Amino acid sequence: MEYANFELEQLYLIEPDRPLRSPRQPLTGLPLVILVGLTGVGKSTALAQLASIGIDFTLLPNRRTLTDEIIITGCNERRVSYPAGNGPAGQVRIHRPLPGQISGGLAHAFSRLAVDPTNLAAPLIFDGLRGVEEVRQASSYFPVGRFIVLDAPDTVRLSRLLQRADTFDAVEINLTGNHNNLISALRSIPGIDATFRSEQLNQIAHVTQTAHLDRLK
Repeated sequence: MEYANFELEQLYLIEPDRPLRSPRQPLTGLPLVILVGLTGVGKSTALAQLASIGIDFTLLPNRRTLTDEIIITGCNERRVSYPAGNGPAGQVRIHRPLPGQISGGLAHAFSRLAVDPTNLAAPLIFDGLRGVEEVRQASSYFPVGRFIVLDAPDTVRLSRLLQRADTFDAVEINLTGNHNNLISALRSIPGIDATFRSEQLNQIAHVTQTAHLDRLK
């Protein structure tokens, strides 16, 4: 994908007793594009398609990065000093509970951030909201934002998750075996029968293995 690089250090935490330095602006006042959807619905694919047809945009740090580098770091009270008037968001102590304990979840934390939009390609896109409550709160925090909801059947999502081999995923299955081995591996996942019927598992195994073999050609 080719789009504007955005470093975490370009995000700034808004502190009530420290006015923002110009030209920094709160994210809440910018016309963001906010992608909403569970893992595997195609958010990354959609962004790659936008970039492939030459549409300029700036991709903000995603949910995982914000959680790891700002929220968790902040709630562990990482003690790093910063210049007066708002320092990099990743280097600010946050004396507040995790967003899971706040109405709105990540939307609340995201609403407390600012950027200098001067040299950023518009639109600014954020990939990271989950669930009805986060979206509901974000709609009030970001009144000029545009929300795009992506969805996909569970069979498609699971097939994509099996193919992407992300170290963050809790389930990892070897795709080099035969169809029956893949089916057995899928059925060994605790609770999978509550979500997928036997014919759906067969479909997932077939699509996943076919895609894997196509990539090897």
